[in-house]
Amino acid sequence: MLRTSHSSADSKLSPSDDLDSGTTTPESTALAAGEAQNEVPSDRQSKPGASAHGSAHSFQSEQFLVQWKDRAGQVETHLREHMLRWTAGGPSPLVDAIEYSLMAPGKRLRPLLALWAAEVVGGDYSVAFPAAVAVEMIHCYSLIHDDLPAMDDDDLRRGRPTCHIQFDESTAILAGDALQPMAFAVLAHSFQPAELAARACQLLSLAAGPQALVGGQADDLQAEKTDWSKSPEPPALAAGDAATDVSSDGQSKPGASAHGSNENDAKSLLARIHARKTGAMIRVSLELGALAAQATPAQMAAIGLYGQAIGQSFQIVDDLLDVQSTSEQLGKRAGKDEAAGKLTYPRLYGVPESILAAKDYTEKAIRALEMFGSRGEPLIRLAETILERTH
Repeated sequence: MLRTSHSSADSKLSPSDDLDSGTTTPESTALAAGEAQNEVPSDRQSKPGASAHGSAHSFQSEQFLVQWKDRAGQVETHLREHMLRWTAGGPSPLVDAIEYSLMAPGKRLRPLLALWAAEVVGGDYSVAFPAAVAVEMIHCYSLIHDDLPAMDDDDLRRGRPTCHIQFDESTAILAGDALQPMAFAVLAHSFQPAELAARACQLLSLAAGPQALVGGQADDLQAEKTDWSKSPEPPALAAGDAATDVSSDGQSKPGASAHGSNENDAKSLLARIHARKTGAMIRVSLELGALAAQATPAQMAAIGLYGQAIGQSFQIVDDLLDVQSTSEQLGKRAGKDEAAGKLTYPRLYGVPESILAAKDYTEKAIRALEMFGSRGEPLIRLAETILERTH
């Protein structure tokens, strides 16, 4: 939950008790429409019961929960089918490690983003299952490698021992290695329409590569080695003023700094870390789903803006939960970011201002969906869920 020292009303998680990590019963933590959210002591204070999109939802929480659970189950089926296809004949210890990590219990946020994006732009969500499987394979590889001793050195993931703890370090590395080509095999083999499969592979390779996901991890590791106590205190954070973005063509947009001139600027580096490490994969999940539904350029642009905004909101909330939740709640070690000296939103801006920024990014995401009308309601509800989650 997002808390400030002045707040008496805590946000409650709506459908997911951990969008990335834990158990499989979203009903247990459902947020009924109109339940209280955070009160924030500022001019932008949220009223108890007010949501980012207002008090009325045409796409109600109960309907959202049912759809989430149903589609997550369908994603599980497709994940297993593709895993079995692309690991057939492989060494059993390696295949076991891939299955252990890929089929670990979770909410399948990124696959569901692909499915909802296809539907929002006017297609059938079923066309996006290859995209959904591919993004989850890349996400899973990234978690395996992030947890390694040479990286974030975690021993708990999704409420279970991490891959290198359950098996061994070399097997975990190889499992992550294997999941990367498997993701592109899925797109090359199954993405429809077939003439767009190459474009799908390009989008995912950019989001997973050195300009985005891998670059974000490199920045994150570098930040741990920097003494930020000597950096000047940055100004208050507002949505849009710190969002580095990598576009679909792989080019950094205005506001993104190159290595060198702003490398020691904590604010710039923090934005770059999270836009790359978290935001890029969230955005490409949406873009691949929209691409499968043959979205127009205008629709792709709107989906991209939405993805960029919720990527920032997701990571700010993730940073806040690391300092406000327990390991049991998170399904992974709480407090590790601070202990490791990581650069995070609460560390740089403080808890109250970080909460406000997450709310601002949520509003920005919702505005990006205006062109879709009522079809955008599932993604609106998802943006609110990301803000409201407690795990």
